[in-house]
Amino acid sequence: MNEISYRWELSKLHRQRSKTVDTFRRLQEKARKEKKPREDIQSLISEEIFEVDMIDDDIETLESGYLIESARQLVLPIPDFDIDNGTWKESKFTRRFRLSKKAMVDMRSSVRKERKERREGMMLWLAALIGIIGALSGLLAVWKS
Repeated sequence: MNEISYRWELSKLHRQRSKTVDTFRRLQEKARKEKKPREDIQSLISEEIFEVDMIDDDIETLESGYLIESARQLVLPIPDFDIDNGTWKESKFTRRFRLSKKAMVDMRSSVRKERKERREGMMLWLAALIGIIGALSGLLAVWKS
């Protein structure tokens, strides 16, 4: 998954989460205004929590998958699959495994560090190339005059 499609999917999920929260808030307010029984309002709250948890689960799964793919592309180590050490977590809804929050934070840090080091290396080469081009154009200007 590339950066653009990841960001697109992530923003779609965040918009979906916001819409879900807004919808349930409106439904709860309407139920309160209509003096609905407390159980009905509690039911709406429970339903909202379930729906939001499902979306949050999708967000975490997407983030985990993107970080794993980024680490693979950068040839960085991916934590071994071991439920007991806390690096992997099972989804409540899909029963698939993904990185835990702590493992994602650690991996995100590693990915950022590696990308920064690669970018700095490219900047050195670019600066050297620009210097050579400047020197050659200066020599050419002196040689022509």
